[in-house]
Amino acid sequence: MKSGLTIREDNYSSVLDALKQLSGTDVLVGIPAGPPRDDAPLS
Repeated sequence: MKSGLTIREDNYSSVLDALKQLSGTDVLVGIPAGPPRDDAPLS
């Protein structure tokens, strides 16, 4: 698995603009309570 961000010269400005928009956004990531789910397996 690859982790990270690859920026090419032709898309760097749009990537940086998107990062600027995300910088002021709160992102909530959580794990729901209850038994583990297996209805959406990773392929």
